[in-house]
Amino acid sequence: MSMAYADAEFYKSDFCGKLIPDEDFDYYAQRATDYLITRYGNNASDAYTLSKACCAVAEVYYKAEPERNISSEKVGDYSVTYSSSGDSLSSRLADAASAYLPQVGWC
Repeated sequence: MSMAYADAEFYKSDFCGKLIPDEDFDYYAQRATDYLITRYGNNASDAYTLSKACCAVAEVYYKAEPERNISSEKVGDYSVTYSSSGDSLSSRLADAASAYLPQVGWC
């Protein structure tokens, strides 16, 4: 099992993240790390930049959870409408990572 590229402390202090609660961060950071390794490999020379990419991708995963994408909800005759950004999750993940990874020559 690989360690996540970022932890909750890095997320709050260096990335200035506020979206993901501390108790949930490790889960999303590990998903982000897995994504980055799968897509770009595991050969970064700049750990700080890679940690920032991890945080950005973790936020995309966090925001993609269905309960965070509800645009409307009705109680009588229960109905839920989920919002969509129009972009696929894959596209949003790649966009988040590419904001940081070109600096280390991956993209």
